[in-house]
Amino acid sequence: AARQALEAAELAPGTPETLAELRDPARRPQQPHFPPDASNTSFRPDAPLALDKKALLDNVRRARRGAAPGPSGTTAEHIRLLLDDEHCTDLFCEVAEDLARAEIPEAAAEAIRLGRLTALRKENGRVRGIVSGDLIRRLVARTIAQQFGQDFDEACRPFQFALSTKAGTECVAHAIRASTQLDVRTTVTSVDGVGAFDHVARLPMLSSLRSLPRASAALPFVRLFYGRDSEYLWYDDE
Repeated sequence: AARQALEAAELAPGTPETLAELRDPARRPQQPHFPPDASNTSFRPDAPLALDKKALLDNVRRARRGAAPGPSGTTAEHIRLLLDDEHCTDLFCEVAEDLARAEIPEAAAEAIRLGRLTALRKENGRVRGIVSGDLIRRLVARTIAQQFGQDFDEACRPFQFALSTKAGTECVAHAIRASTQLDVRTTVTSVDGVGAFDHVARLPMLSSLRSLPRASAALPFVRLFYGRDSEYLWYDDE
């Protein structure tokens, strides 16, 4: 924690100039690449998602102390208190499963959908926005990713180097090294994407998820956040 505090990027000033860069339409597209697909919007799984409660509670216990909270201010320390009482634990699991099924009031969905935006100063002087989502949303998303990790792994093969694998980056490094050693003419080009998250096409992601027999049960949850515009809260110096 001390090392991270010393090496972390400094905060960008809370000025109108920082806000303008965070809103830069050239780097932060204001419109989606594709119009909404009605088949994704109207999709309902054959059976509602049954959230793995053991995995959920394990994720609560393993959640990092001091992790950045979302706009609500909820931290792992707050949620761990619920585990001291069996009835409270059961209620928390019910709420989490309702969220996983996207069966929550719209007012609650709007609040959970918000992200807290922190502006960091990059080495080149530009601004990078880092978003902290609601903790309950993150816990439910992690649990869903674990439940369907094998489905996602098979769907993304052979280009899956992160989820459900502990040697993904090493695999990439060895594959590149092998390619360059086999042919001296092989050239590796490094590309740094601009606003990678902001430029992701969401429609192909949602449509691909809908096509997975088992994991399609997670589409209502994913659609709750990626089926509409993202909204962030940022605080200036005032």
